[in-house]
Amino acid sequence: EIDQLSADALVLDVGSGRGDFSSIISRRESLALDIYPYPEVDIVCDLAQVNPFKENSFDAIVLMNVLEHVYDSKVFLKELAKLIKPGGKLLVAIPFLLKVHQAPFDFVRYTQFALEKLGQECGLAVASLEGYFDPMFLVEQGSNNLKHTVFPGLPRLNNYIARGLFAIGSLFTAGVAALVGGGFTKTPQDEHSPAPIGYHVVYRKD
Repeated sequence: EIDQLSADALVLDVGSGRGDFSSIISRRESLALDIYPYPEVDIVCDLAQVNPFKENSFDAIVLMNVLEHVYDSKVFLKELAKLIKPGGKLLVAIPFLLKVHQAPFDFVRYTQFALEKLGQECGLAVASLEGYFDPMFLVEQGSNNLKHTVFPGLPRLNNYIARGLFAIGSLFTAGVAALVGGGFTKTPQDEHSPAPIGYHVVYRKD
């Protein structure tokens, strides 16, 4: 999506953090914005509270794993929509089946239907929406939960037995993972699994 923008496009990376995606976003002229003053950030600001930009300023805005940390997502997206030029894009990656992270600032999980409706209510059309699917990742997450949060609370004998069975099960899981393969992206309508790890959404401002 970044590479498809015009050579003189201006991109705003909202919630840029330590610049995990800067190698991609910096292929075009870009600004990094976050509410925390990391060294990699150009502008420190909470757009839900103060919006320092003129309307129709950016060809694209990027939200990589940010939206779940915004309590009032609709207000936030409406502010972002003002900043996108007509025909411009809002690029979103957001988790769905993922553990709580960056507590206590982890607020929401959205289904594909909610993401579509949220865009409509903020004046943004869904240009594309795909899910990221990885069944073995879900197995791994459940296993880690058992190992680190459930087993320590068991009586000693039960703990030893459970860990032994867990080790055997891990070998079985590794074999299944080798056969199943890794994660993949697909439009939710084309994938029979109802369990995406997260979504990639491209909104367009018409």
